[in-house]
Amino acid sequence: MLLIVGILYFGESAFCAGTIEERLCMIEVTKLNGIKILVNPHLLETVEETPDTVLTLTTGKKIIVKESRQEIKNLVKLYRKDIFAE
Repeated sequence: MLLIVGILYFGESAFCAGTIEERLCMIEVTKLNGIKILVNPHLLETVEETPDTVLTLTTGKKIIVKESRQEIKNLVKLYRKDIFAE
């Protein structure tokens, strides 16, 4: 059984999906080529505007996204509110 929960916050999205036994929660961001991807916010190490927004993960991988640094911050805050509300 797959459980998907979506939350809309000023046009931004945070998603949780998984089975009852395991939950995998992510935030949705848009790469520069317009493709939407889900990123695990626990893996975010830094968010830089250079002027493009660059997400650096704890794995060392870098992802350039359309969202601003503030939008990413809001998505992570929304995600954490959702997790602690349960």
